[in-house]
Amino acid sequence: SVEMEQLALPVDEVDAVRSRRLWLCVIRQAIHDFVATKGSDRVEKRKLHFEVKRWLFGEDDLTLSNSYASLCLELGIPPGWGRELALNMDPKKVWRVEMLGRRKRGGV
Repeated sequence: SVEMEQLALPVDEVDAVRSRRLWLCVIRQAIHDFVATKGSDRVEKRKLHFEVKRWLFGEDDLTLSNSYASLCLELGIPPGWGRELALNMDPKKVWRVEMLGRRKRGGV
């Protein structure tokens, strides 16, 4: 029988998986924020929309490790994927997902 220790990933690989998940969550949140704040009348939401728009759709600067294009390159996903999703996502779906998340956490 194979012991659990033999099945465990080395620490480097675990960190790589965690890092990948984290950056995918950052991209997902950016897409969410872009869609959810689009056309908002609230100043803070308009500011957030502008910042997210600049990050997602701005110049693809591969010299910055945390730029959207650099992260996509590192994650092996085409930058156009997230941009297309952000442009075409139905804001009503974003709102529904947001409400479900609040209910699961015990809010609303």
